[in-house]
Amino acid sequence: MRKKILLSLAAVLAFGTAFAGGLNTNTNVNAHFLRFFTQDANVTLTSLHANPAGSAFLTKGWHFSIHNQTVVQQRNITTQFPLFQYNPKNNGSDTHRYEGKAFAPVVPALGFSYNSGKKWSINGELCVVGGGGACEFLDGIGSFEALYAGKLYGAVAPGYIQTVVPQLMTAYGMDQAAATAQARQMFASNYRFSNTAYMNGSNYMFGLQVGATYKVLENLAVYAGIRGVYATGNYNGYVQDVMYSTDGGHNYNYVSENGTQQLAGQTVNVNGRNTTLSMNCDQTGFGVTPVLGIHWYINEHWNLAAKYEFKTKIRMENTTRMNEYTQTLVNPLSPNYSNTLAAFADGKKVADDIPGYLALGAQYSPKENIRIGLAYHWFQDTSANKGTAEVTNPDGTTSIVDKRDLIDHDTHEVLAGIEWMCHKRLTVSASWQKTMYGVSDRYMNDISFCCSSNSLGCGVRIHASKLFNIDLGYMHTFYQDRTVTTPTAVGPKIDTYNRTNDVIGVGLNFAW
Repeated sequence: MRKKILLSLAAVLAFGTAFAGGLNTNTNVNAHFLRFFTQDANVTLTSLHANPAGSAFLTKGWHFSIHNQTVVQQRNITTQFPLFQYNPKNNGSDTHRYEGKAFAPVVPALGFSYNSGKKWSINGELCVVGGGGACEFLDGIGSFEALYAGKLYGAVAPGYIQTVVPQLMTAYGMDQAAATAQARQMFASNYRFSNTAYMNGSNYMFGLQVGATYKVLENLAVYAGIRGVYATGNYNGYVQDVMYSTDGGHNYNYVSENGTQQLAGQTVNVNGRNTTLSMNCDQTGFGVTPVLGIHWYINEHWNLAAKYEFKTKIRMENTTRMNEYTQTLVNPLSPNYSNTLAAFADGKKVADDIPGYLALGAQYSPKENIRIGLAYHWFQDTSANKGTAEVTNPDGTTSIVDKRDLIDHDTHEVLAGIEWMCHKRLTVSASWQKTMYGVSDRYMNDISFCCSSNSLGCGVRIHASKLFNIDLGYMHTFYQDRTVTTPTAVGPKIDTYNRTNDVIGVGLNFAW
């Protein structure tokens, strides 16, 4: 049982992105994106991340930007499981809602470009290119509660029934079948279990990119750059105070790795080194991303552009603190050794690649003060190594599989937006993005789940002067609920996944 629980606890290391983009790719790096998603063929410094080749057509001189975003997200799971009704905190219901709150107050971005006014320019940026921010589940997750409930039920129900059946047969003259049915009903009426669980995780990938553009023709520019990615994360969680009762909750048995301890007449929690399963893992890693781009300035009405980011190989190194019992599960000599949990052992390196990414953009300006953008993004998730995962098979058994085998197709996005400079001091904008993930049901779990979505963004640019402007943006994402059913020995476990996402941003842009 404890091995299974810790495998679920370790699933937090698959922490999904809290930002716009693919499974491990962030595309909303500044406040300008929040109000105008389709920057892929736009010519401005704040479009440097989406369309680096477009910087060749900036005005001569230096351009700088400094932006920040604040991300507020909820990751909610509603879990239905037959044994949940025996946990007093569920008030007799077999359904429990778990709320995870993700909050990233500071998501910075810095950019610069120097345009020679001739054929070349140099560029650079520092921004968050992936990761999931920070997420906290104050009440643990459904996998914790369901696994404990199921294992405790399976461990104590046979013994209870075996003891009660002869008593019923003697006292009431029942045959064995009737006595067994009555004993099962009595057990279900009196069984209680409880535990305390907590989950917290954070993950950020910072990218420092430098590159240069060159005009091969007066209206055609190419870009080549390199990005260094520094990835960092911290993940911790525990399950403790595990108790069960077969007399309505009056006499609890306390469960430890050394067996059970009778606590007659007590319903208090007992703590100590041998009562807690815990893990706290820090991760760091580094990768390099080559980036290529091209921009074609057809005329004053049309711009076309493309960008390709190569796959970024990242291996995250663990610095992990586990309690004494948990450490035995990552020891290859232990009979309870877990290949999955061992991937998070102290000093271990685990795969966390950022996939290759193709972006295509088009922009049409029917008038000088109006820009209409369209874009397509292809995140090559099926080719990015993300390590292994433990999954439940249709027959209830579990297997260790490559996470790439749990993705049916790559992530695709389509985007549209419009900007209108309605006054010499003000530009207003709005945009839409549809993200279509290709993960299978077996990919989904309490921590690493992805729901396809539609996002809407809006905002303004305030033109304080010819050399200075301010971006203000807001984005809200509408996620599609997704329900996954997992078979278990006591009945199906049904998880409904939902997310909410709001991002606000502000940016300052300078030129001289």
